[in-house]
Amino acid sequence: MRDLVWGFDAQRHGKRPDLDHPKMRMSTRSEDYPYLSPPELPDELGRLGAYRVLELIGEGGMGKVFLAEDQRLQRKVALKVMSQRIAASKHARDRFVREARAQAAVHHDNVATIFEVDEQNNTPFLAMELLKGQSLEQVLRKGYKFNTKQIIAIGRQVARGLGAAHQQGIIHRDIKPANIWIEAEKGRPKILDFGLAAMTGPVDSLSRRGAVVGTPGYLSPEQAADEPVDDRSDLYSLGIVMYEMCSGQLPFRYSNVAMMLIAIIAHSPRSLNEFVEHVPPQLSDLIDRLLSKEPKDRPPSANALLEELKSLTDEPASPSAAAPDTSTESLPVEITIQDTPPTRPLRSTKNRRSNIPLVAGAVAAALLAVVVGIVTMRPKSSPPESGNNVAAPPTKPPKAKPIVVTTEMLAPLKMEAVTLESDRITVGQPGLIRFRLVNTAANRQVDPAILAGKAGVAAKARVFLKPQSGGSERPATMFPLRVAGARIPPPGKSLEMLARFESEDLPPGTYDLFLRLMTPNDQLSSQVDAQISVAADYSSGPLSGFQQITTRSGTGADTTVVRGDDKPRGQQDLLSVHLPEKTDGSLQYIYLRFDVNRWEHPLAKLQDAVISLAVKGGAAAKLELRLYGLDAQQASQWKEQGEGALVWKNSPTAQNLGKAKYLCSTTIDNSEGRLADKANDNVRFFGDELDAFLLTFPDPEVTFVVVSHSKQAESTIFFSKESTDVDKVPRLHLKVQ
Repeated sequence: MRDLVWGFDAQRHGKRPDLDHPKMRMSTRSEDYPYLSPPELPDELGRLGAYRVLELIGEGGMGKVFLAEDQRLQRKVALKVMSQRIAASKHARDRFVREARAQAAVHHDNVATIFEVDEQNNTPFLAMELLKGQSLEQVLRKGYKFNTKQIIAIGRQVARGLGAAHQQGIIHRDIKPANIWIEAEKGRPKILDFGLAAMTGPVDSLSRRGAVVGTPGYLSPEQAADEPVDDRSDLYSLGIVMYEMCSGQLPFRYSNVAMMLIAIIAHSPRSLNEFVEHVPPQLSDLIDRLLSKEPKDRPPSANALLEELKSLTDEPASPSAAAPDTSTESLPVEITIQDTPPTRPLRSTKNRRSNIPLVAGAVAAALLAVVVGIVTMRPKSSPPESGNNVAAPPTKPPKAKPIVVTTEMLAPLKMEAVTLESDRITVGQPGLIRFRLVNTAANRQVDPAILAGKAGVAAKARVFLKPQSGGSERPATMFPLRVAGARIPPPGKSLEMLARFESEDLPPGTYDLFLRLMTPNDQLSSQVDAQISVAADYSSGPLSGFQQITTRSGTGADTTVVRGDDKPRGQQDLLSVHLPEKTDGSLQYIYLRFDVNRWEHPLAKLQDAVISLAVKGGAAAKLELRLYGLDAQQASQWKEQGEGALVWKNSPTAQNLGKAKYLCSTTIDNSEGRLADKANDNVRFFGDELDAFLLTFPDPEVTFVVVSHSKQAESTIFFSKESTDVDKVPRLHLKVQ
């Protein structure tokens, strides 16, 4: 039975679960899995619904996979159980169940079958078929070299599975070799994990902002740009898989996730026919179209792709791939591991150990032989090959003379509607520039689509930055946005473009920005100017070089005002904000006063300012908080207690918050109460507007108002100056120039 196991994350990383490993043997007690009912038989870990849970066979970020037995049908299944950490969120549980049931509705030979989806003790689980064989990722890692017919056959069957799912309205979002399983007996490719990637994809955990989902090397451009996706996103990812099967490598290879996303969005991949000899031009061209940046330039559907792949099998490119497909059933073709290193580049296996030793004879064949569908056996009359399965290369056509693109050729191309996604970013946040590349050619003689249309790279866009405070111009950290000749729009038409650059190595400040269209040889064709501000990111980490003033210092004060309540709250050990769900609910604002005379420098010397609060409890949710400043007249001396104490009805913001000056906002995630009683300053406000407000403030006492911009059922509570934990009282952090 151990050969029939399908692992959750272990298999997908090319590593078969070692069920005799000490770490595996440790997880054999029912108390390790609180969602299981107690075992009733000696061979069980426990019970989950109608399933006898026998042993742990895999685990990963999403949860665990067990070998189990369905007591009703007396069959072995793989039981996927959602991680308790993720299952703590009702939204995540509902989505797991909803998407798993959607996949269960897909009945197709090329999609892994889900038998049942259920939930017990707030823990969702699903039962699915056990699969014998290995993932396509494992095959690639072993250095296996696919011939053309095998690549097309796998592409066809995966396209069939995608087509069945797309008809049900399901988009996979994470097609990659680890999610394509090759059955050992029937040889069918089966797609794994439909829809699950949409919940906790690898990139989502790395992305600072946005909700990019999927595995970096296989993301479509629209996924990388965090834009809406449709069926054609899966086709792009399948194109990456086929590219890798053809060449042994990904089209973009960067260890830095941000650089990978930039490349996917902006960089044109190298065509296979430029460096892989055995790939027929028709297949290379099809993969090029699958990897188009614009979804409209790809095949319109999985079924359309399937028809194109079928047509390729009717045009054999080599003696080893000569027989046409005759049915939709799988025909056996053995995949063997070579004892000698492959002759073309493979994906790096640095720091990875081989997990299955190479063995000889029948044992190796039994372990590693798989069947690929719609592939005929090689004709007996074919001459023997020299120890590999690579199709004989076709006769290479004579190389065309490269086209030299000049600035004169590109002159009719204009950059228009140039828009910065934001003219102010923080250090580490990417800068995004959208624009249209418009072809203004008046006739064919000057049309760049004709003059440079056959160039692999006809033009590129680059971003340059120059600090307004003085200093030299510098290129922004980015991959040049390359424009293939074939993508140049016809006269009167335009091409939507997105340039993305990194800001991690930029000192804070204001920059003149130059977006330049250049030839492949870096000759300037045209330029558009803009301006962008890069602010320091003080959202986390130590505030080095800052001095602190608290609401305890000097004449500092803090209090909460509550609509409809005239009780002074200035002596309480807590502060609270609340935007109620109902219009007549308990609206609550926080008032903070800092005595800036306590700072040893004049405010004119201020460089940066940060206001920090510490969460004490309250609403376990994600919410946006906003910071406002009161002018000197509004912020005249107010008291926490006694006669004239600040309450709602006499507060400056009682009638109109618009009288206060909006300075900045921050978003906190207190889901499951994760921030309560943790860091001393886990809520921070900062930005240019806050700095400017303080620089021009005429009074030594400055008052700020904190409000919630997210409706919640309950208030969010912070520590006040009366708290016994002095490290968590509200603070104003000031940094001198």
